[in-house]
Amino acid sequence: MMSNEKLRPYIFAFLAFCVLSSKHIIIYNEEILVTITFFAFVYFVYRYFGQTIQESLDERSQGIRQELESFFVLKKTALEEVVQEHKRVAALTQALQNLVKFTASQVQKTCVTGNATLKSVVSQDMLRKLTTLAQSSGSLQTQWQTRMAQSQFARVLLKVQKSPQSGPSNRVMIRQALSRLKTS
Repeated sequence: MMSNEKLRPYIFAFLAFCVLSSKHIIIYNEEILVTITFFAFVYFVYRYFGQTIQESLDERSQGIRQELESFFVLKKTALEEVVQEHKRVAALTQALQNLVKFTASQVQKTCVTGNATLKSVVSQDMLRKLTTLAQSSGSLQTQWQTRMAQSQFARVLLKVQKSPQSGPSNRVMIRQALSRLKTS
C-alpha cells in the first residue's frame, strides 16, 4: 500500500488541476486534453516501466558497445595485416632493387669478360687463318711462278716459231727470255 509520503504529490497535482479548472485558468479543449494525456502517459511509463526500459536500453547499449569493440578489434587486426603486408612489399622492393644492382653488375662483368674472350677468339682465329694463308701462299707462289715460267717459255717458243727470221736475233731473244725466267 502507498504511504502518505508517496500520495502527497498526486494529491497536490489533482488539487492544483481542480483549482485551475474551477477558476477557468485551464480551459478544456482538444489541445489541452492531448497535452495532459501526453504528460500523464510519460509520467506513468516513467514511473512503472522506467526501470525495465532503462535495463533494456542498457542491454542494447552494451550490445552495441560489444559490436563496436569487436569491429575495432577486427579493424585493428586488418590494419596490422596491411602494415605487415606493406613491410613485406617494402622489403620485396628493396630485394628487387638489390637484385637489379647485382644483375647489372654481373651483366657488366660478363660484357667485359665476353668482349675479352671474343677479342681473344677472333685474334686466335685470325692468326690461324693468316698462318694457313702464309703457308699456302708460299706453295701457291711457287706454283704460280712455275706456271708463269712455263707459259713464258711457251710464248717465247711460239714467237720463235712464228717469226720469219731465224738467226742471231732469235738467239738473243731466247737468252733474254731465259735470263728473265731465272730472275723471277
